[in-house]
Amino acid sequence: DEDRRDRTRQTDRLTDERARHHSAPDTMSKPGTNQVDVEIRGDGVAVVVLDHFPLNTLSNNLQLGIEAAAEKIAADKSVKAVVVRGAGNRAFCAGADVVDLNKQHDKRAKKRFTEYFEPLNVPVVAAIQGFALGGGLELALSCHYRVIADNGAVGLPEVNIGLLPGGEGTQRLPRVAGAKLALDLMVSGQHVPAPGALKMKVVDAVFPAAKLIDEA
Repeated sequence: DEDRRDRTRQTDRLTDERARHHSAPDTMSKPGTNQVDVEIRGDGVAVVVLDHFPLNTLSNNLQLGIEAAAEKIAADKSVKAVVVRGAGNRAFCAGADVVDLNKQHDKRAKKRFTEYFEPLNVPVVAAIQGFALGGGLELALSCHYRVIADNGAVGLPEVNIGLLPGGEGTQRLPRVAGAKLALDLMVSGQHVPAPGALKMKVVDAVFPAAKLIDEA
C-alpha cells in the first residue's frame, strides 16, 4: 500500500540524508565499552547513556546497567526528568546482543529491560540517534516520550532471522502506531526513517541531529 511504498522510498533516501549532516559526523562508542553511565545534571535532568561498542546492543551488562540507572534515579529526589540516549550517534540501541545473552552470567537483571524506565515518577525521554532496532526500539517504547534525529531510523527486524519481537514490542508498538501499521512493521522487518516514524506516531518529534539531546 501507499504507506509501505512511502517508507521504502524514505529508507532509500536515508543514506543520502545522513551524508548531508556534516555537523554531526558518525561516531560510536569506544572499543571495549559495555556499561550504562548516568549523569545527574545541575538542572535536575538525569542523562542515561547506553554505551556498548559498537552499536549499544543489549548485553547482560547493559541490562544490569539499566537496572542500576533506574534504581539510582528513583532514589534521587533531585531528578526532575530523564533522557536516555546511546553513546555516539550511530545507534540509540541496535537490539539484543544475542551472543552475550546466550552465555552463562553470574548475575542477571531482576526484570525485563523494558520494565525499568516506565514506572519512574518523572518524565523519561528516549533520544534516538541513528538506529533504534529490535530491543532498542522496544526500550524506547518503554519510555514516556520518544524524539528522534532527522537522520535516524526505527525498526523491528527480528523477522529477518525467523523471530518475533520478544521485548513487549508486539504489545507496545500497536498502542502507539495502531495494529495495522505495527503488524506491517513487524512482518516486513523494514527500517523506518524519522519522518515515517513520526507519521506512524512511534516518535513524538523529529529534531536536527546536532540539536537532538538539547531538544530532548
